[in-house]
Amino acid sequence: MTTQICLQIRTTPRARQAELQRKPDGTLLAQVPAPASDGLDSKSLIRLLAHTRGLPQAELFIERGTRSRNKPISVETPDPLKVCAAINALEVAS
Repeated sequence: MTTQICLQIRTTPRARQAELQRKPDGTLLAQVPAPASDGLDSKSLIRLLAHTRGLPQAELFIERGTRSRNKPISVETPDPLKVCAAINALEVAS
């Protein structure tokens, strides 16, 4: 049985380096080096989440907002505790 978790992520395209942080309210901030054209920033965001948090790319889906900086990401996982622990382990942005 899989569980669906929704993550709210604010992206900053064309950043110097890829980075993922968590705000105190739980919103995630993602800086991706890819430009915001042709969905490259969205693809880069999925790769960043998969690589830094150890989540399979096949479990990550952008719900809507592929042309927006605010992107709700759906995670369909059999282990929701692992996903929550990975997100909670992120550094809190000030």
